[in-house]
Amino acid sequence: MHAVELDGTLCEALDDHFESEIAAGRLTVQQGNATRCDLPEFEMVVSNHPNSVSSKIMFRLLDIGFLEVLLIVCVVEGTLLRWWWGNREGIQGWGLRNS
Repeated sequence: MHAVELDGTLCEALDDHFESEIAAGRLTVQQGNATRCDLPEFEMVVSNHPNSVSSKIMFRLLDIGFLEVLLIVCVVEGTLLRWWWGNREGIQGWGLRNS
């Protein structure tokens, strides 16, 4: 598993919290901007990112290619969640939930 996080302080906290998973090679934590940083090869994506970058991330993932994706977007913080899932053939469905 590979995690990309913009905030350096949170990266350090993730490194501490998941120390054993990182040491075992089951997790890597990368500090960077997921809209433009280098990414390893992948087949599946789970993303919970700010609404302000949702389109950039979706189009980047479509350009890169993937087997499956789940994107979670908070449309109005604490009120409405929207998510998409899909594969190489395109978006397979979406959901909407009021919190």
